[in-house]
Amino acid sequence: MIESVMWKFRGSCMMLMRREGKQVVYLGTAFVVHRDGYLLTVARLIPKQEDEGELVVAPPDLEQVFQPITQETVAPLRVVVAQIDRENDVALLRFDPPLEVVVPDRIIGNPEVYFDGSSLMVLGYSFAHYRIHNPIARQAVIAARIQAPNGTNLMLVDQRVHDGDLGGLLVCVQDERVIGLVQGRFDPTDLRKEDHHDDVQIVTVMSRGVSIEYGAALMEAEGLTVT
Repeated sequence: MIESVMWKFRGSCMMLMRREGKQVVYLGTAFVVHRDGYLLTVARLIPKQEDEGELVVAPPDLEQVFQPITQETVAPLRVVVAQIDRENDVALLRFDPPLEVVVPDRIIGNPEVYFDGSSLMVLGYSFAHYRIHNPIARQAVIAARIQAPNGTNLMLVDQRVHDGDLGGLLVCVQDERVIGLVQGRFDPTDLRKEDHHDDVQIVTVMSRGVSIEYGAALMEAEGLTVT
């Protein structure tokens, strides 16, 4: 089933970069969520100062079955921040100038209706920092759903993600709907620093994502219909 999920979302999954002169620096993953040209990603990838570089995205090269690992040249599309929620770590971007795009129907899920143990697809540009410009899909499950000390709803995933995956998708395989955004690798000391014990070694291959409900809230704040 993960094959059909990959085919559904791979064209919507884009590389998020910052322009520096004639070069672009890879930041993470973003994905298109609305036909009027809106994308979601995690807020931690967005520079806090507007003068830190223009944001652009680049779509994947899907013309060949076996894709070259590196796109030597890209035609980046400028995006701007439409809405941002740094507390819950989500950002809504918009193509600038406006651009209509093709987006699958009914892609935003409701994380409350799924179960721990549900199958997921993790999709992102895992190794784009190393000029491997291919969206990479992996199978995972929801290991647990937890609430961070600040109240943010998070999902723990039994799959190790990489820095390039940040902002990528967590898609429920059963109904092919996005239920979270990749935040990064899971370290329990990030959530409970006061309970860290120097004599206890922590080794985890788990990752965490932020619930898609916060992205849906930004879309609604922008006046978009969430489907």
